[in-house]
Amino acid sequence: MALGDADCIVVTQWSPFGPQRILIDGGAADDADVVGDFLLRRRFNDFWAVVCSHAHMDHARGLAKLIRNRNFRFHNGWIHDIRKHVTADALRRGTSGNSARADEIRQVVETTREVVAAIQRNLLPQEPFVGTAIAAYPAMGVLGPSRFFYDRVVKEFMEQDSGAANAVPSFMEALAGAGVGGLGAQPLGGWSSSPPLRSYATLSNLLARPATESYGLLLPSLMGVLGGSSVKEEEPKTQVFNNTSTVIGVVFDGQKLLLTADAGQML
Repeated sequence: MALGDADCIVVTQWSPFGPQRILIDGGAADDADVVGDFLLRRRFNDFWAVVCSHAHMDHARGLAKLIRNRNFRFHNGWIHDIRKHVTADALRRGTSGNSARADEIRQVVETTREVVAAIQRNLLPQEPFVGTAIAAYPAMGVLGPSRFFYDRVVKEFMEQDSGAANAVPSFMEALAGAGVGGLGAQPLGGWSSSPPLRSYATLSNLLARPATESYGLLLPSLMGVLGGSSVKEEEPKTQVFNNTSTVIGVVFDGQKLLLTADAGQML
């Protein structure tokens, strides 16, 4: 769904249980009505999962409104909660003052609070770290960030002046701290009318391997994709907090898809 500089994605796959849908992000606050109308015109009102890739306003503020909209039903809710990864004292320091950095931290904290509160009306919010299964139809799992990587980026975000050079940990450094367990280990929140998770093919087999083995297989594939891309040549930078974005892998109709939100180049 095109929303200018904002993001919203709907993924749908037909299953023996009917159409299974996942909503990823919901645009900015002003986009909520446009997105809501788009979904309702197509009778997209029941979603197996809703995922907030990261708590920036152009991805999450519209999402919070959609989750609160009684026309839609969600069975699982996923978002990283920055408040669980920093101390209360660090939050107070980071949000104090009138600097651009403090403004950005306040926006992230407030947006996180808004989305979490919306999910909590009916569900238990879950954090989408590497190895987590989001859905079985389509086969969808989290490829990043690891908890280690997320905590490192959040620490930099809280301490760095706005606009400073990006110094997030390297991709391989992040993977070294990633613990990948078996898929389906995460509790499922909310209603239970949607289909249970089943074993996937390629994606689940990869994620269920030990971290060092699974990412040893994944890395060459990713490097091959980036090798001929303009992203690799331009080596773009991004805002630090963008690198907390949930990166999702999807196996869909024989195709492998990578949904990266606003994550920057880490290879």
